[in-house]
Amino acid sequence: MIKDIFPTKIYEGEVSSYATIQEEFAEIERGIKWHNLWDTHLISDPNFQEKILPPSFTKELRNHIWNYTGNEGWYQQASWMARLEPGHYAHAHHHGHADLSGVYYYKTTGDDGDLFFQTPNLASTTSVWSNQPHTISMKPEQGKIILFPGYLMHGIRTNTTPHTRLSVSFNMRFDR
Repeated sequence: MIKDIFPTKIYEGEVSSYATIQEEFAEIERGIKWHNLWDTHLISDPNFQEKILPPSFTKELRNHIWNYTGNEGWYQQASWMARLEPGHYAHAHHHGHADLSGVYYYKTTGDDGDLFFQTPNLASTTSVWSNQPHTISMKPEQGKIILFPGYLMHGIRTNTTPHTRLSVSFNMRFDR
């Protein structure tokens, strides 16, 4: 018998109150002063101190977090908007201080920079036993929420389109 151990679960869901959420994020977007992050993309808060999630999205997010984790006891550490112009990308990084991280795709064509995840088992990248891919890509889709453990290395592939991609990222902590 072969057992697949230490899997990493990623959650994908779609918002049900899409029009309301899009309107709320449009209002937030109008007030943003963009900051250059690492010369690779723009974000709303380079200090990661903002909490920009509007009420209807937070209500919806509560359901998605429950579906993913079965946990109701959490709070928002930070949330920010990311803007990827043509040629922009995001380096592989993690949010190790967060229990849960996530992204909501506010504006995307679906071809303007895939989200990618890297294996959390770095030793497997040199192992003859590993038949699993070391990097998995997911296409952005407007209205979609993706949730994942904060420790998971991830990034955004280069936006090779003439379009601007806007997403909302967030970090959560569980009550202890």
